[in-house]
Amino acid sequence: LINESFGTALPVAVSECSWEIHQSPERFSRKFTFNTKQNVFDFVGEILSYEKSTGHDGVLKIEGLDVTVEVYTHDVNKITELDQEYRKSVDNIYRDVLDFGRY
Repeated sequence: LINESFGTALPVAVSECSWEIHQSPERFSRKFTFNTKQNVFDFVGEILSYEKSTGHDGVLKIEGLDVTVEVYTHDVNKITELDQEYRKSVDNIYRDVLDFGRY
């Protein structure tokens, strides 16, 4: 990014990845990327704790420093309010891991 006021390049470019909606079945999906394995470990651990407390599980796929999360309500094969809450909680967990590192 170039700061037009000062004509200098900023050290970071911020990009926000959002949740996608897929079909057959209807579900949320998002890929999260981290800088360290410890961040991946913390992120997945916090999601598993959330799932245990709510009784609502998603699918977690770990590939190196990327974690893909998918969620939908299996009983009805589509997105429900439970999945909306899950998505918001996972977004909060992601921000916490990035902002605070280890718990």
